[in-house]
Amino acid sequence: MEAAEVPDKPTLDVVAEVEGVGTFAWVHVAHLHFDQHYQRGLNLRMAEELATHWEDEATDPPVVSRRKDGSLWVVSGQHRVAAHKLLKRDLILVRVVDNKTVASEAHLRVQANKQLSESSLDRFKARLAAREPAVVDIDKICRRFDTKVNTVPTAHAGINSPSSLERIYEIDRGALLARTFQIIQDAWGAVGGKHTNNHTIQGIAWFIGVHDGAFERERLIDKLEKYGADALYRRALAHGAVLGGSTWLNFYRALIEAYNERLAAPAQLEAKTGGWSKLRAGW
Repeated sequence: MEAAEVPDKPTLDVVAEVEGVGTFAWVHVAHLHFDQHYQRGLNLRMAEELATHWEDEATDPPVVSRRKDGSLWVVSGQHRVAAHKLLKRDLILVRVVDNKTVASEAHLRVQANKQLSESSLDRFKARLAAREPAVVDIDKICRRFDTKVNTVPTAHAGINSPSSLERIYEIDRGALLARTFQIIQDAWGAVGGKHTNNHTIQGIAWFIGVHDGAFERERLIDKLEKYGADALYRRALAHGAVLGGSTWLNFYRALIEAYNERLAAPAQLEAKTGGWSKLRAGW
């Protein structure tokens, strides 16, 4: 397509209409918008790489939502659109679907990007915008403890492992997750950063789950506060070198070891290792 003047309003040069799929049309890139409620941040390097190796025949058209006011919003393919701009192409072939809400756009984006190498943080953001019930509940629990799932990974605040939150949430629809957050907050003052990485949060949740009713809550908090996340992590690595297994499971082993210190044998907890299916089945 040759360069085109930018019309005042979005226009579609229709190529084909496919029932149940949408309309394939050429549109001007200047009329395409991006909703940051569900889009991940633009990776300029990725866009430049796409532009450098662009092949029309090998590239799927971006998916675009036409809202009720006629505006066009990119649901899937913002890097393809950015590459088009870098190539100074005014018109781009897109697949247009009509009258989508922001939530339904976000859901469509999740479905369209399932096969792509997208980070768990990007997927969580999109699913939250799509108002998936479980993800909305997890977000509410996070907010209750003054934390959130990060949109950009950072080691100092927030949570970088939403998949861990989802696994814990699935056990009992969030009750165990809230209890885990409460223990972390009581022990370390804040829920986020190194206190809620994958191995820490799953290790503590497993401890609470498999020893529910058998451990002293204040003792657990005292041991977490005394040793801290870093020291327990180092112990976990030492256990892993000998026993193998995942880091979160070895964090749990380190926590059991700390909890049992100076306890008489009858009061000590026995380490219980195994898959998360045990928790789902009622422990």
